[in-house]
Order: sequence, then structure tokens, then C-alpha cells
Amino acid sequence: MLFYCEKHFPGEYIALDVSKLMDLNLLFEKLNIPWNTADERSMLLIEEIHTTFREGPREGFWYDIPLEFWSSFEFELFEFNVNPEQSASLIFRVRIKAHQNSINFKPFRFYPPPYFGEYHVASHITLDPSWCTLKDSLDFKNHEYLELHALNVEFGNWNEIRSPNQSFRLIYDMGADLTWNGAQIIQLVQKANMKTNNIHVILSHWDLDHIHAVLGMFDSEIQNIETFTAPSKFSGTATSLRIWNRLVSNGVNPWLIPPMNRVSSLHRINLLPCYRNSLFTIYRSTDGSSMNQSGIVLLINGPNCSALLTGDHHYPEILRDIILTQRLTEFEIIVPHHCGNAGNFDVSAWSTLNIRGSIISTLTGRYRNVPKRNAHNFFSSATINFDCTECHARDIVHFI
Repeated sequence: MLFYCEKHFPGEYIALDVSKLMDLNLLFEKLNIPWNTADERSMLLIEEIHTTFREGPREGFWYDIPLEFWSSFEFELFEFNVNPEQSASLIFRVRIKAHQNSINFKPFRFYPPPYFGEYHVASHITLDPSWCTLKDSLDFKNHEYLELHALNVEFGNWNEIRSPNQSFRLIYDMGADLTWNGAQIIQLVQKANMKTNNIHVILSHWDLDHIHAVLGMFDSEIQNIETFTAPSKFSGTATSLRIWNRLVSNGVNPWLIPPMNRVSSLHRINLLPCYRNSLFTIYRSTDGSSMNQSGIVLLINGPNCSALLTGDHHYPEILRDIILTQRLTEFEIIVPHHCGNAGNFDVSAWSTLNIRGSIISTLTGRYRNVPKRNAHNFFSSATINFDCTECHARDIVHFI
């Protein structure tokens, strides 16, 4: 049976998903666990399992684990209600207590055929920019400023660019902490006010902590999304397909941008521009092995300064391919990957930059090395306008 590793915090937890919901049904039948056909959740949260980064499952990879593997584990169902606000989780169906020493997942590693996940969404993958209906006729320079928002979603990501009169909203990621319950997700969506028109969404990548808040939205709210742009690297898990089907069934026509061609043999990952309008430039990566290195970075052209929305991309590529190439000065940045591991953070190189403001969206202890103190200390001291969602326990707004 195929399982996809969504998250792995060594020694703490593993979040797995299945390829098809019916596969999980087979596992439940074997273990005599009751099955509710109304429950669409497909993910497993494994706790009390002693793993290492190398032997435990790697995020973004598939594993073919036999049914017998699960026979000695303790299963506990997450509370489910047809009213999502009363569900203990919108993604996890079962909590598993392993009570075991280190388990080596390497023998279960499964190597899927090329485009295993992309097969489900192939008709939407194109470099044709006509799929993006944001036009240069939208003159944002008429505003004295734009608002840069970072919502406090703990270990997740939800950034926005808003016009002062709220006539236009560009949302970069619609995620939240994976541990949040249904009520928390729905409260987030209500606070974000998805009932307005002229909403445009650009997704950094398909990790669930960047997109699963869609599952807490009403159909009418999803229908207010005018454009949805995302990278083409798609896991094809049951949860990702659930999110995809919510979008498509409500009239959203996603534009999936394929990876860019590598321009140098010296660098495995490059961030290259693939679309521009008066407000922003989309940088699409050359795909790496991990999901969070196969995505989109946004460069926003504000009336007063530029802003970089970085998702989980790494410092070296952001610095080399965007900041230095575009000779950015006096810019704002959302610090990459929740201020966690994001490649080599060269303090000496970043110290030469003129960074006007920075925002960190994070939560201590939710993931390994988050936040990294050297990066947190640098941005808090090196930028005049610094804020952190955890430090302030609130949403952050800067003006660009």
C-alpha cells in the first residue's frame, strides 16, 4: 500500500497520506477499525515513534508499506462531524501510537514513474501566460501604498497583497498549521474574508501547510477566486486531490506552471522569471527532489518598495537569482521556510543588502530547527521594520 510522507519531525511525529481513500479503507478493514463513508479525510498522524532524519521517511517521497506493518500499532480516530467546524482535523483521520524504537523506512521506499502526481492535473500544465488573467491594465501605481499581510497561521503560510480599499487581493499561499482543528481553520478563513470579489491566488508549492485552508472554505468563497496559479509539481495524494477537486468543482481554472529549464550545470535549482505584469514577477524554479524547492517565488513591485514572497525556497537561490540579479534595494521579504532550514544562510552576504523590512511566520517546536536563531537574530537586528507572528502572537501588516 502506498503512503506519501507529508511531514516528518524526527523523534516527534510523521504525517502520512495515501494515494487513494479506498486503500486506507482496506487497512481499516484488516485492523477492524470502523469506517465512516462520509469522512473524506485520508491522513495518518504517527506519534511516539523514534525515527532519525535518514532512516525515517523523507518528506515528498512515497513508501510501499505492507498492511502487516501496522498490526502492532495503536489506532485512535480523530473526531469527525459533517459540520467541519466540529471536526478535530480537516485532514487527519487517525492518530497512531507506535510505542517502538527506531524504525527504518528505507526498505519501503517506492520510486513512482515520472509525473506520477502530475498525471491527475496534466491538462492544466502550460507555460502559456494567457491562462493568467491579471492584466497590466490594473494600475496599482495609483495607490499611495499596498498592504503586505502575513497571517498568524503558526507553522503554515498565508501572505497577501491588498490595495488600501480592498478592491484587489493577491493571496500567496492559503495554508495553516497542520495540527489545527476544523474550528481554527474556519475561523482563519472567516478572518481572511473570502467573501469579497477580485481575489487572485498564487501558490508557492503544494505542501499542505501552504494550501489546506481551502478545505475550510464554503463553495461560495472558493467561487470568488478569479485566478489560481501554482507550480506543476503535484503529489497526487488523496488530500491534494480533495483540495484540487474543491477548486475545480467550484469553477476555478488553475494555471499550473511547469519547471523552468536549468541554465547552469553549477546549480541544481534556479529561480527564473516566467511571467510579469505591472504588479509582480513570477519566478518559477527548476524542479528539485523536494516539493518545497519546486515552486514559485513572487517579486512584488509596490509603489514604495519591492517585496519578496518566498515560500519555502532557499536563501542562496533567492539571493543569487532574484536579489542580486534585479539589484534590489530597500525591499521587504517574508523570511523563507518559516525561518527554518532553507539552505546555507550566508550572514556576510546578506549583511551587505539594504533590507527595509522582514516578516517571519513561524512557531517554535513545531518542526526541526524552527526558527533558526541565527536567521531570526539577523533579520530582527538588520532590518528597520521587523515583525514575527510568533513573537507578537498576531497577524502582521507592512506597507510597501
